[in-house]
Amino acid sequence: GCPFCNKTFSQKYIVPRHIKSMHENFYQKCHICNQFVKNVRQHLKFRHSEKQYVKCVICEESFETKKLLRDHLSNCHGKIALPTSISTVKTCLTCGTVINSKKSLWLGHIYYQHMIPQRYFNCPLEDCPKTISKIEDDYNLKTHLLSYHDLKIERIYHCHLCPQKLLSADDYAGHLEIDHDSSIEVS
Repeated sequence: GCPFCNKTFSQKYIVPRHIKSMHENFYQKCHICNQFVKNVRQHLKFRHSEKQYVKCVICEESFETKKLLRDHLSNCHGKIALPTSISTVKTCLTCGTVINSKKSLWLGHIYYQHMIPQRYFNCPLEDCPKTISKIEDDYNLKTHLLSYHDLKIERIYHCHLCPQKLLSADDYAGHLEIDHDSSIEVS
């Protein structure tokens, strides 16, 4: 544990890093650009290694930094596309639904509730009349499959061309072939 604050860690190698960042000089100097930073390793990874791009979830344009992406979201897509650092109440202008989330109104509600056709909310098993309330995560689908169909699914396949979810590699391959006139190897 830490001799200064008695905090304990699961791995011994974390202790010296903790002491350096919390109890000694908080900022370290980057040997490449001489900038003082809190986390040199992270700084080197994001500032001095090969470029890592972040994509806009709305138009899929790529940006070199999160700051540039945030500026793009604000300037091109407006306030509905911006996440917040704390949970904030947001109201959908389309249906009046109120969400309290850090997520942007776009990702937290509009995209999944107003942009995706209703058929993607249906259970992927034929003849099941149930719909899945939150298709953005697999938890609700897995819970539905277990409780209504007694199926424990380890992996849910996500189509890379549409929001469809499938329960096996064979289903995914068939979906690609029939719905997208495409065939790729699914693993």
